[in-house]
Parts: sequence; structure tokens; C-alpha cells
Amino acid sequence: MNRELLLACLASTLATGACIDDRALVPATVDDDPTLPRLEVNGTVLHATELGTRGAPLIVFIHGGPGGDHRPFLAWAPLADAGYHLVMYDQRGAGLSRRESRATLDIDHSLGDLRALIAASRDADEPVVLFSHSWGSMLATAFINEDPAFVRGAVLTEPGAFTRAEAEAFFTRAFGGIELNEGTSDVLWTAQFLSPEEHARWDYLGAESMRDGAGQGGNDPTHPPPFWRWGSAVSYWLPQQIGDFDWTTRLAEVAFPVLWFRSEKNRVTDAAQQEALAKHYPHVEMHLVEGVGHDLLYQRQAELMPIVEDYLARVTATVPK
Repeated sequence: MNRELLLACLASTLATGACIDDRALVPATVDDDPTLPRLEVNGTVLHATELGTRGAPLIVFIHGGPGGDHRPFLAWAPLADAGYHLVMYDQRGAGLSRRESRATLDIDHSLGDLRALIAASRDADEPVVLFSHSWGSMLATAFINEDPAFVRGAVLTEPGAFTRAEAEAFFTRAFGGIELNEGTSDVLWTAQFLSPEEHARWDYLGAESMRDGAGQGGNDPTHPPPFWRWGSAVSYWLPQQIGDFDWTTRLAEVAFPVLWFRSEKNRVTDAAQQEALAKHYPHVEMHLVEGVGHDLLYQRQAELMPIVEDYLARVTATVPK
């Protein structure tokens, strides 16, 4: 996963018309590395980490993106020692999970994966709490909206939007306007199906574009959260295939309090934007994390841990050890 290898590949292509396997540019997925921990659910294979004891309250971690992975959440592994069963996973087409075709990189498959993952991770009726960041908090809300009584709690962190109108306003703030439809990138990426090598090349270039400093998210570019591999195909195609959506239609039925984190330095998900989204839920416990940007869950894990432990104890009726 280095620039020198990419340049060598390009030079080889110019000289011989052939290149080394582009998969050498990025870490292997579950299809190329049989030693990776995994869950086979809903017709795909997800890279996943399970910690703690089955049968304990289940905390499912949902990362951002679309296209990120669960590596930053490993900082929250101590929750397993506090008496919880943790499941962290790379979403379909992201991280080290299986790369999929365009047809399945949509919200319905993403929600189906989450449902199947929870079913595979529970022994009986253990309480379930969703712990999410950014895009993951949007996916968590879409899941909760389907059946507000299913989960026992949710930790949301700087979601972008819960409706189509909110999403368009969010993209305008973040990027100066972007349409949720077929875009100019189709000039370069027109294939309905990509080979593993093409996925690897796109993922490499996507990861490089993510390393461009703090931006409007207010992050510290000198101490970014770690990640394994960016999922460029799902990052590009899922927003385009999301359609006209409203994930707030049943949120008024949510009985549990939602623990909500927002950062001081993020200029896109500022106080007004986050408070407007929070109004869709009946009960929200909003926490401002000062002096940090969008990466707050990773940057301030030690500071936020007592708040999260107190919340989990209340919503799962479990006293951490």
C-alpha cells in the first residue's frame, strides 16, 4: 500500500502492457486472506471482530463512510471487559469485507446485512445497542426506523442526514453541492462489475484522497484514526442508489434515550445541524466534545468511555463490572 509500488506498476504497464497484481497495493480482503475473522451473512462475507462473551448485552459497532472500516472502533475493546458482547464489522464492500458488484451496494442490502449479523451474534433475546459514527449513524437510524422496539439503545455520532432533503443540504454544506445521482466519475468507472484488481486500484486511490488534512471536519491531520482499506465502490455507488428516502417516519415511537455525540470543530455537522437532526428522536442526550473534530470517538475514547458505560448500564439494565 505504498506510492512506490503504484508507480512501479504504472511503469510496468507502459513498458509491457501488463502490471503486477494490483491487489498488492492494499491489504487483502476476506476472499484473499483465509485467516481474517469473518461472518458469512446475507449472501456476502464480512470482516468482523467479536469480543466479550456471547449471551451478554450485544453492542454492534457501525462505522462511517460509506467505505470505511471498523479499525478505529478497536479502541473501544475495553467495553468487552465491562461485561458486554461486542461485534465490530466492515460493511459490505468496505474495509476487508468482500468486494461486491454495483447491484448489491445499496441501502437494502446494507440493512439486510445488519439484521443478519445481529441474528448470527445473539444467543437468545439479549439487549442490542447500536454504536455508530457518521454514515454509520445514518444506517443505524434507518435500521431503528424499520422497527423502533427492536434495539434497546443507540449511540449516534455526527450523522449527516436522515431524509433526502437533509442529505442534499448536508452535501451543499460539505462540498458546495453534489447530486445523489450518476456523476462525472462514470467517465472513469462505467463497469457494472469490477475485477478484484480493479477494486484494489480504486481502493488505493480512494484511500490516498482521504489523506488530505483536516478539512471542514476539523480533524487533526497529524493523528488520524487508523483504517485498513477504503471501499471506493461502495463509497461511490451506495449514495447514488439510495433514492428518495425518509428514515424518520417511525422515530417518534422510539422509547429509549439516544446518546448523541457531536464535536466542537466540525463545521459541517455544527450545533444547529445536529440539533435539527436530533429533534427526530423523542429523547436525546446530546454531548458536545470540545477541542476535537469528526474523529472524536477515536481521539477522545478515554474521555467518553465513562459516559458510554453509564449509558449502556442504563439502557441494558446491566451494571458493568
